[in-house]
Amino acid sequence: MARIPFFLLVLFVIYSCSKAETTVTPDATSPPDEMQTEEVSSYLVTAEPAVSHTAALLTSILDLVATDEDFNLQEIIRHKIIYNTLDSENNPIEASGVLFLPTENTELRGIVSLQHSTLQSDAMAPSNSSIGINEYTVAAFFAAIGYLTVLSDHIGYGTTRESRHAYEVKSAYTTVPYDLLLASKDFLNENEIDLPESLYLVGYSNGAFASLALHQYIESQNDFQVTTTFAGAGAYDKNRFAKDLLSQDQDLNFMGTYLWVLDVYNSIYPSLNRSWDTYLQEPYATRLAALGEIRAAVPDSILDLNPQRLFQPSFVEGVLNDSDQALISILDHNSVLDWSPVAPITFYHGTEDDFVFPLNTENALESLTQNGADVTYIPLEGKGHSTAALPFFLSVLKEL
Repeated sequence: MARIPFFLLVLFVIYSCSKAETTVTPDATSPPDEMQTEEVSSYLVTAEPAVSHTAALLTSILDLVATDEDFNLQEIIRHKIIYNTLDSENNPIEASGVLFLPTENTELRGIVSLQHSTLQSDAMAPSNSSIGINEYTVAAFFAAIGYLTVLSDHIGYGTTRESRHAYEVKSAYTTVPYDLLLASKDFLNENEIDLPESLYLVGYSNGAFASLALHQYIESQNDFQVTTTFAGAGAYDKNRFAKDLLSQDQDLNFMGTYLWVLDVYNSIYPSLNRSWDTYLQEPYATRLAALGEIRAAVPDSILDLNPQRLFQPSFVEGVLNDSDQALISILDHNSVLDWSPVAPITFYHGTEDDFVFPLNTENALESLTQNGADVTYIPLEGKGHSTAALPFFLSVLKEL
């Protein structure tokens, strides 16, 4: 759950100054015509004609942010994928995402399932993007070192933009990205490409939380086996996170995003369904009620950023002393602490993160270790939420 990471802004500036452009690939590198127009399996619906990103473009970008490394990138192609999945009410729906493939290697090194961080608008959805301000660029790098890389828009973006994204709801990040993996398997079969055995899950912030949710879900299914998950700065412990947040007596820079999560939970869980004046003092309750359904961070200009002046004292007390059992239960349900992962997990977190507090990773490490998991924690010393994003992705790129 993040604002645009700083390094992605850097990438956008670099790309804007570049004369290289993406191009439609020749027919020889595009899927057969029937792949583009007809339903070919129970998961894959269509794969739009491929677009290429040259090795020179990707290398020029990566060289400016990773000056000490040589990743030997290659040209890649990207397909927009439409696939069958289920929405939050288990109704069939056609969702969208993107699939990246290297063009030079006939044998893929593995699969990377990348989960994107917070999107403030549909324009930022992976299937609506190119090289620039999003994790689309990160996915391109993984493909350029030899991996099939997939990136779901998630429900609420792309082809499902009319639906609301269930932001930070655990179940929203299970079936949908899993079905994209199945659709990608169909795509490889149709194009006579062998399915790699290795599967890596990667995500930062909201994407890290999503990756752990997906990891847990995959290990309850039978189609794939997770090799390793790399998770950076996710909100894994919703209960302790909420308590720490509501205990603060200072302005918090990301209050509008926290309220977005609260509105989602309040709307989709019948045990809540409360009016804003239950949560917020005036005039903030009236201002939030006037916004209707919240689909992005609430503007700071209409808030008091200090939790002690923004929230109702009774609400704060109910969370801190666990008397608000309805909300506490929902926070626990949407945490990713109470399970025993089979595949290893490597956590990263900026030690100065003032958005997704490091206690999330510290608590996840402790809980999963007690459950017998193989977990590693790499603290990114002195880094905040945005400034830790680049070191995280570069570290994972090196690992792969």
